[in-house]
Amino acid sequence: MKKLNIFLSILFAILSTGCNELPEELFEKYAVIIRSGYHEWAIPFSNESSVATSISVAVSGTSVISEDMDVEIAVNSALLDEYNFEKFRNDEASYYTLLPEDCYSFESMKTTIKAGDEYALIPLNLNLNNMDKYKNYVLPVEIVSVSKHSIGINGYNQSLINIVLVNDYSGSYTMAVDLRSSEGNIFINQEQSLRIVDLNSCYFHVPYLNKASEKEDYIINMKVNSDSTLAFSANNADIELTFATPNKEKDNEINIVQITETEKKTKTIKFFIDYSYMDKSNTEIAPIRRNIKGYFLREVKME
Repeated sequence: MKKLNIFLSILFAILSTGCNELPEELFEKYAVIIRSGYHEWAIPFSNESSVATSISVAVSGTSVISEDMDVEIAVNSALLDEYNFEKFRNDEASYYTLLPEDCYSFESMKTTIKAGDEYALIPLNLNLNNMDKYKNYVLPVEIVSVSKHSIGINGYNQSLINIVLVNDYSGSYTMAVDLRSSEGNIFINQEQSLRIVDLNSCYFHVPYLNKASEKEDYIINMKVNSDSTLAFSANNADIELTFATPNKEKDNEINIVQITETEKKTKTIKFFIDYSYMDKSNTEIAPIRRNIKGYFLREVKME
């Protein structure tokens, strides 16, 4: 009862002062990166050589700052090393790649959050021409200095930016395909990621390999032609890629893309695919030709 009376007395004292007389700041202020931790940045691809974007830094707390606050960031590759090991351990084939220095530039790595403001931007320029489209790049940055208050803690001052270039066809799809080979037939239903090569092309990895570490040798490029037919190519000629002639006949669609819009403000993208390749990933047995036929399906919300 005594503790309850003390609590009520404190509560009454606070309420009786009025909201305008509450302390100016209830918590310590920290400089933070607005999108902290690992996240994907979807960057629309264009035929331009570069794309301008920015990193947002902010100040936490329950009130705006009364004086300007300078914030400086830096690229820290150790952040990516730690993240890769924590996420993938010894599966180094899945590690993200550090974005090379010739793929980006900052006008300045410093900015100022003005008095009365909550955030500020640090302009970042991405050089598309220098990016290897077959690499999964991450730019790891962190706040390293502030002129006032404190640097964010618990990772809020760090950001691992996965640069994901996108076009009209890239993204995550549902894959439903039949795989036929001398080993037998299987049905594969799983997620399939399409990443861009250029404005009208994407690439993907074949869905079945003996060694996942060799997936980079089994990349398929898929180009969408102006008539909605598909053309395929392989970076590695050794896999002896072949693909069927496109067919648009109903119930026999092969190597084409269909794009339809629904009444629910969604767009459906469906790739009908039919190709084959030589799987040489298991060196203990003879190469096996694998035939893939089915579709990739994705629904996109329209703005």
